[in-house]
Amino acid sequence: MTTFSIVIVPTKRLANGKHRIRIAVAHQAQTRYIATPFILDSISQLKKGRVVRHENAAQINLCLQRTINEYILILSSIKHANQLTCTQLIHSIQEEERKKYLTFDVIAKEFLSTLQSESRIKSYKLYKTAISHFNRFLKKEHDIPLEQIRPSHIHQYQDFLEKRELSSTTVRIYLTLIKVILNYAIKMDYIHYKVHPFAACILPSSRIRNLDLTVDELKSLRDVSLNNSSLKISPA
Repeated sequence: MTTFSIVIVPTKRLANGKHRIRIAVAHQAQTRYIATPFILDSISQLKKGRVVRHENAAQINLCLQRTINEYILILSSIKHANQLTCTQLIHSIQEEERKKYLTFDVIAKEFLSTLQSESRIKSYKLYKTAISHFNRFLKKEHDIPLEQIRPSHIHQYQDFLEKRELSSTTVRIYLTLIKVILNYAIKMDYIHYKVHPFAACILPSSRIRNLDLTVDELKSLRDVSLNNSSLKISPA
């Protein structure tokens, strides 16, 4: 059984004599530690896993408990956790925690870098334009964590594009490219959506270009009379 506890490790005292609060992870008869950003002046300020006699004690205790709750939730989602060493388990927990805060902009830049590495210049420019539009749409929220992107965001983004009086074909292209980036994040195991952000999106139809010639138009071409010799093509 894996347990988490809030501790201070006396042997890891900082150079200035203070102590960093750590989360001890006990797993497979081993104990390893995850450092937190919280520092105390004295060991005596931590009693039974709770910060005491500190001006921000209540806030620190709340943050630490939230962190442990998050670790417990992540642990429950790790398959075959009992087969991992304590060090491997901590790595898995921290990796899952990192994914939780990945934003669309971070993944978009990573995706663009893959296009650059493959010398897909035209695709790079097109995706960059689509990403620029999406970031412009998100300006009120700045960047957005991947896990927070909902179907409502995509619906609002489509409205945003259509209000810019872009053609239905262009709107379709920009939506499709954003969907490709989100699917890339899913493929790379950065995110798992219970409901895909594009689940309720109905892509606008591309403008149909009528390129076929009617029978009468073909006959007209066949029977056309050209007086200018420069317009005539001599039979081979």
